[in-house]
Amino acid sequence: MHESGLTEDLFAHALQHAREANARRIARIKVVIGALSDATAESIQFYFDSLAPGTIAEGATIEFGASPGEAHCNGVAAMIRGVCLLLREQRGMNEVALSGGVFQNMTLLGKTLGLLRGAGFEVLTHRLVPPNDGGIALGQAVIAARLGEKV
Repeated sequence: MHESGLTEDLFAHALQHAREANARRIARIKVVIGALSDATAESIQFYFDSLAPGTIAEGATIEFGASPGEAHCNGVAAMIRGVCLLLREQRGMNEVALSGGVFQNMTLLGKTLGLLRGAGFEVLTHRLVPPNDGGIALGQAVIAARLGEKV
């Protein structure tokens, strides 16, 4: 339950900022939880609500938002979808292969898969080898082995 310590730090930070601003009340706190964090909004809210009574933060609402990384992934996924739609319109292609190290980012992969599948594309992804240099190296080794057989 690391959210307890995380929330205690958040609470202390909010009180410190309020003191520095000579605030009499904390009405709202904005919190961004990164995509890779396993902290949940519900548990942070629970711990915050247990700390706030009797303080200037009592009754404060916490607004949870997406991390800049997640917002960036939304933009990149939308761009990929746009390019794929254009290619489908121009060339009649409906299969899309998502490969390369960038697709080790599970947030980006998930958002891109959702947008492409939602647009009716058949999406191919890696299942047995990684989409990064490890997969490229394996492919190079397979080609080298086949070329070696022909020589």
